[in-house]
Amino acid sequence: MSLKKSEKENKHKKFLSNKYKRIMKERQKKNKKKKPKKQISGIYIDSGYHNNGSKIIKVLDETNFKKKVRREKNQREVTINIPKIFSFINNPNETIVTLKKIYYAGTNNHIHSIYFNYSQCNELGLCASLITDLIILSLPRYKNKKIFLHGSAPNSIEARKLFNITGLPKHLGIIDQSTPDSEILDTLSNLESGEMSERVVEFYQKCLHTQGYELTMLGKNAFSNMIGEVINNSEQYSGINGTWHALGYFDKPEQGESYGKCRLVLMNFGNSIYDSLKEADTTEYTKNQLEKHTKKNYNFIDKISYTEEMLWTLYSLQQNISKKRKDRNDDRGNGTIKLIKNFMDVGAKIENKKSLMSITSGKCQILFDGTYKLEAKNTNGKAYYQIAFNEDNDLNKKPDKKCVYNLQNKFPGTIISMELYLDRKYFEQLLSKEEK
Repeated sequence: MSLKKSEKENKHKKFLSNKYKRIMKERQKKNKKKKPKKQISGIYIDSGYHNNGSKIIKVLDETNFKKKVRREKNQREVTINIPKIFSFINNPNETIVTLKKIYYAGTNNHIHSIYFNYSQCNELGLCASLITDLIILSLPRYKNKKIFLHGSAPNSIEARKLFNITGLPKHLGIIDQSTPDSEILDTLSNLESGEMSERVVEFYQKCLHTQGYELTMLGKNAFSNMIGEVINNSEQYSGINGTWHALGYFDKPEQGESYGKCRLVLMNFGNSIYDSLKEADTTEYTKNQLEKHTKKNYNFIDKISYTEEMLWTLYSLQQNISKKRKDRNDDRGNGTIKLIKNFMDVGAKIENKKSLMSITSGKCQILFDGTYKLEAKNTNGKAYYQIAFNEDNDLNKKPDKKCVYNLQNKFPGTIISMELYLDRKYFEQLLSKEEK
C-alpha cells in the first residue's frame, strides 16, 4: 500500500510540475506579445482624407504619371528617398521623377506602407511640397485599402520650415513644429477666380506689411486682376478634369536683416499650355499666329534642344497671346506677362541671393533668374512687353538653354512658382526713382 501510494504521489507531483511548466510557457508567450514594440510614427490614410482626388487621379492615370519603385519580392513597404533639392525651380527633372514614384507607390495594390525619407533634403520647394500633399490626399480615391504613411523630416532648418507648413507632417505622424516667424497662405483649391485672387492678395499684403508698405487701392485691384486672370486661365484651359491650387509662405526678416522671403505657387493639374493650345477650341486667329511663328522658327526646331512645345509655351507667355483671342484688337492674354513684370519689379536682389520664378508646363521649363528682362516694344503703334531669353530679345532666335529647356519627364499641368525677396531698402529705392 505504501509503495502504491508513493507512486501515486510521484505521478501527481510530476503532473503538477508539467502543468506549472506549461502555464509558465504560456505566460512567457503572452508577455512577449505584450512587450512594447518600437514605436513607428505614422498614420493610415483612408476615406476620411478625400479631397478633390478623383479628378487629380484621372489626370495622373491618363498621363501615366508613374515611376516604378524598386522593392524586394512580396515586400509590402517601400521607401521614397526625397532628393537633396526637391524643387521645381532648381531641380524639376528629379522632382517630377520623385513625385511619379510617390504616385506609383500609393496606387500599387501590393504596397501597403510608404516611408518618406527626407533626411537628405537640404532644399525644399513650396511647389514640390504642395503637389506631394495633393497626391497623398488623392490616394484614397484610387483604392479602398488603407495606406500607412511614415517618414522623417528634413535635417536642414530651411527645408524643415517649409516641410512643417504643409499637411505632410500630419500624414507622416511627425509633430508639426510651429513657425511663428512666418505668414502662411493655406492651400486653396478650386475656388472661383475672384475669391482665390482676393485671398492671394490678402496674403501678399501681409508680406508687404512686414516691410512697412502696402498696396494702394489701385495697386490692390491691379494685382487682384492679374492673379485672377492667371487663375481663370487655369480654370478654363486645364481641361474637363482640371483642378487649380495656390499656396503661399513668407519668412519674416530675421534679427538684423531688412528683408523677408516670399514664396507663392499657382498651379493646375490637367492640360499643359501646349496641350491646351492644340485643342480644337483654340481660335483660328491664335492658330494662325502659332502656325506663322512655327514656320519662322522651323529651321532650329528639333525633338531635343528646342521642341515645338517649348516654342509655343514661350510664345504663349508674351503679351496678347491667348487661345481665345479673336483678332488683333482683342486684349486677352495679359495676366501672365503682368505677373512676370510685377515679379521682376518687386523682387529685390540681396547680396548673393536673387529672386527666382519658374514656369513648368508639360515638358517645358522656363526659368526667370534676372539674366533676361522684359522689354517694352512697339509694333505698328501698339505697345507691348516681350521676353525671349536671348541677348537680342528676339522670339525668332533660340532662347538661352539655361533658362528655357526641355524636360525628360512631363508634368500634367502648369506650375508657376515664385521665390522673391521683399526688402524695405529696395522699396525705398523704387519709390525715390518714381518720384524723380
